[in-house]
Amino acid sequence: MAAASRTRVCIKNLPPVATEKDLKDFLLETSKQNLEITDCKVLKNAKGKSRKVAFVGFRHEDQAKYVIETFDRT
Repeated sequence: MAAASRTRVCIKNLPPVATEKDLKDFLLETSKQNLEITDCKVLKNAKGKSRKVAFVGFRHEDQAKYVIETFDRT
């Protein structure tokens, strides 16, 4: 069995117009920690409309943990 990734975060309830760039910029600007984002993907349906969910990857596990602890339920 493969180990679960601890450097990726699922972000839900995004604004419908949020883009990958918007999400990256928000995380980098509002974070009090130096984050290294490796990838960011906003999921879309077949018609190209946002599903209001994104996955963001970070270089280190502690960065992902920080984002979860800081932004959970916000």
